[in-house]
Amino acid sequence: MSSFAWRHNLAGLAGARQVIAPCLPGSGWSGMPNTDCGLHGQSEFVLQLLDQLGVERADLVGHSLGGAVATWMAHSAPERFRRLVLVNPLVLPSSVPPHPRWLH
Repeated sequence: MSSFAWRHNLAGLAGARQVIAPCLPGSGWSGMPNTDCGLHGQSEFVLQLLDQLGVERADLVGHSLGGAVATWMAHSAPERFRRLVLVNPLVLPSSVPPHPRWLH
């Protein structure tokens, strides 16, 4: 997803937290990479970005396709995230079962 969708919310969110709003590879202003642009590839991109920025734990917010990517990330690396917020997420693939912690 493009970070453009968040342009009106970033300043308000940044008042309380550090905000990182990347364009996912192949979306928005990013080019089309020669790598996996599926949920696994997108989540690996964001996890590597967090590593490069030195972010050990984060609150994770995803919208539309970003919601599916965020769910994949939270499932594959739950220790990296305090909260998962989904805003109008893309229908989740059956290969990502809900984590018991998300059901509260």
